[in-house]
Amino acid sequence: MNYGIEVCGVSKAYGSKQALKGVSFGVEESSMFALLGQNGAGKSTLIDILCTLRKADRGIVKIGGYTAGKQDAAICQKIGVVFQNSMLDDLLSVEENLRSRGSCYQLFHHHVQQRIDELDAMVGLRDILHQTTATLSGGQRRRVDIARALLADPNILILDEPTTGLDLSSRAQIWSMIHHLQNEKKMTVFLTTHYLEEAKQADALCVLKEGRIIAQGTPKHIRDTYAKNRLHLYSSALSQLKKQLQSIRIAYVDHIDHLDVWTSDSMHALSVLKRTEKFISGFEYESGTLDDAFLTLMEGGDCHDDMDAGETKYAAVL
Repeated sequence: MNYGIEVCGVSKAYGSKQALKGVSFGVEESSMFALLGQNGAGKSTLIDILCTLRKADRGIVKIGGYTAGKQDAAICQKIGVVFQNSMLDDLLSVEENLRSRGSCYQLFHHHVQQRIDELDAMVGLRDILHQTTATLSGGQRRRVDIARALLADPNILILDEPTTGLDLSSRAQIWSMIHHLQNEKKMTVFLTTHYLEEAKQADALCVLKEGRIIAQGTPKHIRDTYAKNRLHLYSSALSQLKKQLQSIRIAYVDHIDHLDVWTSDSMHALSVLKRTEKFISGFEYESGTLDDAFLTLMEGGDCHDDMDAGETKYAAVL
């Protein structure tokens, strides 16, 4: 297995504040990898280390086969970065921003022009090339941020919350571009995001909490492991249904017009239905989501803790 990014035992502290605590993971070449975590989890510190802007206190980071802290110049040639906050100069036009960035890579004028033409085909720049970036919409600005990151034709694209603050249409356009880059260019994509529906599109993800990775795997694995399914039970005799559930030691959540039961899978839901069929008038089955799994991981408990204040909660064995 070939890795575009390898992180092994990475720790980083700011004084007494431990931002990262022995973080390890690998990102396969040509794959999309998502990093999830609440604010303050350590995502920005990790991004800075991957981009060679900071050095880890301990551990090893390899990008495209090069070791961070020893071969940073080679790493910078391998990666393109779209930071959370735009790096564009508002006083310059889109073209001037790209040419300025090209000079940082010591690209000749004709090479920059060639890349602008290529990037126009990828992300669509022609109509805004001569506009000052201060006049761009949020979606247009993000397209230019991505073009800037791709100017030196990198193998690895690092995206730090690339669609935050954009409307649904602009987000869809940005994601169409990202999928095109990955599929057509076989680019390795490393993503941080607050939108879990975006993380679902990744080949693998990890969840960071207080500087530690607390879960990693495919989105399906994370969902199946940490999210449970809901069975909504409807009844004209809720009191009798409650007594039945208590007698067979099944926990439930009491709503005004129905009861919720957490189930591990659809077969478990069928078992519950068979044991309560005399007391119900209808039911709905709702599969667990990645959102459920993330909230469960952030709360440090199981799915039974996801209950609103004021609801009745019965401790029992499912």
